Amino acid sequence: MNHQALEMDSGEKRLNELGYKQELRREMSLFKTMAITFSCMSVFTGTPLYGQSLRYAGPAPLIWGWIVVTFFTWFVGIAMAEICSSFPTTGSLYFWAAHLAGPMWGPFASWCCAWLETIGLVSAIGAQAYSASQALQMVILLATGTNKGGGYFASRGVFLCMYIGLTIIWAVLNTFALQVIAFLNIISIWWQVSPSNSFVFA
Repeated sequence: MNHQALEMDSGEKRLNELGYKQELRREMSLFKTMAITFSCMSVFTGTPLYGQSLRYAGPAPLIWGWIVVTFFTWFVGIAMAEICSSFPTTGSLYFWAAHLAGPMWGPFASWCCAWLETIGLVSAIGAQAYSASQALQMVILLATGTNKGGGYFASRGVFLCMYIGLTIIWAVLNTFALQVIAFLNIISIWWQVSPSNSFVFA
């Protein structure tokens, strides 16, 4: 028993204090978790919305808007980190919502939280697949001779097939190969912060 207690980390101990037994394995290290978060955050700078915002609003509103929103988002992140350290449970968003709203409004708050999270995840996955399909479309066009040189520009049907194919690949990887996802996100985070990448896209 003492040997098991020594092997428990602080999260598992806290779960036991809350009356829960840890059922799922923790396969992601801190850096891998941060890499996934970083990649998810970077989606919004690569979606078609970024191009439209740049066209209609211009660079100054985008830069200052990003800075101001990031500043205030830090407070949300700090608050969520504090709550997460207190309630380290699976599906913790719903758990937090239920506990913070109290016994009367807890179920409703948890229900709203679950649906908003579901809508957010579906939207984010759709945006990622769309952006990746656009990037793949451009790579194929450039590799086959560019737009002026007779390169192949994927039709709507082919683009839709790429979109569906990428979504299926991500579904399989997320279901059966979480470590592959973690490895790809580590590559992603280094690629996005590397100076050579900044130089290529400057």
